[in-house]
Parts: sequence; structure tokens; C-alpha cells
Amino acid sequence: MKCKSWLSSGFSRVRGGVVSNELYGDGEKQGVVEASATIVAGRGLIFAIGSVLLVLAGRAQADPLQSATPLTHSIVGSVSDGSATLPYRLYEPTGVAADQKVPLVLYLHGMGERGTDNALQTYNMGNLLAHTNSGQYASYILAPQINTSQWFASASANPNEAMKLTLEALHGVIDTNKVDTSRIYVTGVSMGGMGTWDAIRREPGTFAAAVPMSGGYDPHTASLIKDVPVWAFHGDADSIVPVQSTRDMVNALTAAGGDVRYTEIAGGEHTIWDGVYADASSTLFPWLFSQSKSSEQVVVAGGEFGADVPSSMSGEGIIVPTTPVPEPSVISLGLMIGAGALMRRTRRKIGSN
Repeated sequence: MKCKSWLSSGFSRVRGGVVSNELYGDGEKQGVVEASATIVAGRGLIFAIGSVLLVLAGRAQADPLQSATPLTHSIVGSVSDGSATLPYRLYEPTGVAADQKVPLVLYLHGMGERGTDNALQTYNMGNLLAHTNSGQYASYILAPQINTSQWFASASANPNEAMKLTLEALHGVIDTNKVDTSRIYVTGVSMGGMGTWDAIRREPGTFAAAVPMSGGYDPHTASLIKDVPVWAFHGDADSIVPVQSTRDMVNALTAAGGDVRYTEIAGGEHTIWDGVYADASSTLFPWLFSQSKSSEQVVVAGGEFGADVPSSMSGEGIIVPTTPVPEPSVISLGLMIGAGALMRRTRRKIGSN
């Protein structure tokens, strides 16, 4: 699929572990991570787990509230299993009737946004929120935050603690708000992209569609999730989570007869989500919000999805863009699948949004 230049032309790169100083505001300095990883394979899902040596070069911690998406129109909540507590933010749409049921989007953050402040998980949500706060895509956005010892996805037959709590929070919100249960969606970035795959594996009957970014999963699970429409995104120059991990999932879903779309961004590195959520071509959100678990077709303005972005094909059903797209914003954290490294992202300091 030929991608338009969704992403900002003002960008910075990471090469050889050196992060451009222009990524940081005053008072922030570079942090470098060196990791030696143990590769653990679980039915095709390869996690990079292991000993991580953090070399922090005088990095000043940014204020999470300054770095996060604005918290207006959000309420706080939490769920607990007795041993761990999961805080979350629930963004409520504006401009909808009091008795109107609206869709819900579950947003899963990346590794660098883990914590307990119940704010930092919103760091990369700005463009998503801009589309869903009101108007034709008005919806709830549920943004849970897992702590630094947790991970959204797992290779085990049962969900891990973080995913159990995430799904518990989701169902609690559904039960207490005016949610259109036929239009519940999940999306996530990096670690949250992997969690997106995991969520639809655990509860394929809950979600009407999924949008994972920069995160693969276990191809052996394709038969379990083939009935959930998926639009996956990954940059082919991702040096943190190998693009092959998403290619493998897409190919497995295609072979299983799944409803899957895939946009591979030529030249795109790990942090592609700012541009994807900006949706300058008006293709992603019309597609997403047209998906429904009900028997009635949802009509959403936007025309044919991707009609204006012709594609070229390469390999086994993988869509490869023919127009390079610049890398957006700061390179973030992630999980190296297959290559084996955990990296902790450094954050740029953002002023008021």
C-alpha cells in the first residue's frame, strides 16, 4: 500500500545508539540502554527478556503531566486483584446526547509509559483523542496503565496479570457507561501493539476491530483471532521491534482466512503512530468505526478505504509502500523480537498542548 506523507517532515533519527540532542528540551539529556537478551520462544512468539544494563547519562525526568496528552474530559479509575492495582483514564466524548450509546476504544501504551501516575500512558494519544473526542467518531477512550514490572502480552495459554486487569477494567467501564457493545475497538503501540494482538486472542468476541502498531505476536494464534478485522501498521526500518514479526502475523491471518489489512511504511522506524493516528488520508478512522459486531452495517463517511493509496505487493501478501515516509518524532522504547534487546526510550519534554 502506497502511503502518503502522513508523518511530520520534521523528525530526528537514532543511529548506532546515539540519540539526536534536538529531541530533548532543556534539562533533558540522553539515556542509553545496552541490553544482552535471552531469547525465549513460546510457540512461535519470541520475547526478548534478559539482563538489561542501563547507562543513564544525567537524564532529567520530565514531568509526566507535562508530557502526557491533556487530561481534560477524562476520569480516573482503577481495578485490583488484591496483589496489583491497575489505574486507568477514561476519556468521555463531548457533544453526544445523554442517552446515546457510543463506541469505545481501548488504548494500550508502550513500555516507556509504564508506571503508576495514571497520566504518562496517555503520552502518545493526542491524535487518537483528537479524532474521537467529538463528531462522527465520538467515543470513549480507555487508557489503562501497567506498572514497570508488567507486560501486556504473554505466550501462555492464559492471560497474564496485566491483561487480566486490563480486560477487567474494560468490562467495568462497559457495564457502567453508555457503550455501544457492538463497536468496541482496541489499538496499541509497541508493547501495546503486542498487547493489542493479545487482547483479541483472549476475547475475540469482545472486539469489533483491532489496530496494532509496531508490535508482532505469535502467528500460531491466527486461527483464534481470524474473525476480528485487523489493520496492522509497521515501519520497515524499525530497529527495535523487527517488522518481520508483523509480517508473520499478517501472513498467518491471511492463510487462516482472516480479515486483515497491513500498511508497511517504507523508511518508517519504530515510532510511526503519530502519523498513523493523524490519518491525513482519512482512511483509518472511517474503516475502524465502520466495523461492528452487530448484523447491521455501520455507514461512516470517508468513501472507499484506501482507494486513494494504491499499493504494490511483495512477498507473501505483504503490502509494501512505494513512497518513503519520514520517521516522526522521538524514537521510543520497545521490545526486540527475534533480535533480542529491551530498550528504554528517552522522552522529549513537551510544553502545553
